Amino acid sequence: MKNVMSRTAFKILIILLMIFLQLLAYRMVLYPYVFSWGATETETRMALPGDRFAENISSTRAITIEAPKEEVWNWIIQLGADRGGFFSFGIIEKLLGYESRLPHDSFHRALTMELGRIVPGSLDESKSVIVYNFPVLAVEFGSYYVLENWGTFFLQELNENNTRLIVRTHEAALNDLSGIMENLIGMGFHYLMERRMLLGFKSVIENSEESLFVTDIIWLTGMLLSFISLLILLIFCRGRTNHIISLILSLLWLFPLLVLPPSPIFSTGFLFLACFYLVLIIKPRQDSLL
Repeated sequence: MKNVMSRTAFKILIILLMIFLQLLAYRMVLYPYVFSWGATETETRMALPGDRFAENISSTRAITIEAPKEEVWNWIIQLGADRGGFFSFGIIEKLLGYESRLPHDSFHRALTMELGRIVPGSLDESKSVIVYNFPVLAVEFGSYYVLENWGTFFLQELNENNTRLIVRTHEAALNDLSGIMENLIGMGFHYLMERRMLLGFKSVIENSEESLFVTDIIWLTGMLLSFISLLILLIFCRGRTNHIISLILSLLWLFPLLVLPPSPIFSTGFLFLACFYLVLIIKPRQDSLL
């Protein structure tokens, strides 16, 4: 009985170690990449409208969209649950209770992003895990708008057919350890959603009717199943070498999650790698029982 309890405690400690190492690698190695995904050093340092509203700057991210500036503007003002949604992982938004209209149902060029407008996070706040609304603090038609509780959406014309969309996210001042930890974890989730939003804008503007829904489902499923596979690996593997390899795989898992493009190729590829190593570990144990 004591042996079983000690093994269980050891496995729990190993899983906690995996999570700790992932958070450490994220903060020490991947944070600069997450902070400035897609943005140049000049863009991360440049002053943007809305900086005066920020206690701290959480991130500056950007993407190039092959479309005229006015066309990009006509799409980014569709942001909001009552317009085109948030162009991010729709399935995650729905699971968290954030209901939005579909972009093709609500896109009207006559819409504007006016000062004082409230950009709602959901059509039905009673279902939302956390209620989010984003009042418009500042706006210059065709160029930028600033949202309270989010940040600045800024357009920079490269030429008549290419536009940079730069999003600078604001955050509250971090005054205690709990706030710092909450921000550390929350920023990672916000990064995944905001990166997908930027890619979503690019996809819908450049390709009009192309949907990333199926791609999102496969990528998210692959990442979830590969994480579960890592947990199973840590539970069933024995020996120092296998534990070390499993922990290394758990660190490598961060790359298809945060660094590589959110493509099914990478998530399913890592899932195959994790499952392959899982079979290598479990099969000898099964053979020894025969």
